[in-house]
Parts: sequence; C-alpha cells; structure tokens
Amino acid sequence: LFFYVQDIVEPDPPVGLNWTLLNVSLTGTHFDIMVNWRPPESADVKMGWMTLSYEVQHRSLHSDHWEVTDLVSSTHRTLYGLQTNVNHEVRVRCKMHGMT
Repeated sequence: LFFYVQDIVEPDPPVGLNWTLLNVSLTGTHFDIMVNWRPPESADVKMGWMTLSYEVQHRSLHSDHWEVTDLVSSTHRTLYGLQTNVNHEVRVRCKMHGMT
C-alpha cells in the first residue's frame, strides 16, 4: 500500500486567533484588519516535519455565505473593506502544505 502522509493527516485548528484594526475609511463606512494566529500545538512546524497552509474565512454575522481567501503560509492575513456597524465572524483553518 502506497500513501503520502499529507493525504491522511489532518492538523488540529490554529490557536490564539486575534485581530488588529489597521485603518478606517475616510467616510467611516469600511475598515481593514490584520488577523493573526498561531499554529496548532500538535503541529511540529518548528522542526519542519509539517508545513501548513492557512485559509481565512469571514462573513457578516447574519450571512450564510463565507468569503474565502487564498491559502497563505504565514500566520497572519489582512482583510480589507469590512463594513462598519456590522458584526463580522472570522475563522481560520489549516491544511498540510500540498493538500487541497
């Protein structure tokens, strides 16, 4: 039987999700944030055994549709043009590098 580790290992979710306000538009209708997180404790990314990619998803609190960003290998992502006076949800998931 032949397999790749990345095909059978699913990493735990990232931890410590946080955000920082970067900018508010001149009209006050939109804002930009930087979202950051840490790799899961169980992922041995420092030793290089596992390389992770991250997918950030966001939506307004009352929407059923999640906006999905491109995968990044860093532990931060900027989200632009979020509407003010609306509550937003952000979630991050990680994948083994090379998985879809």
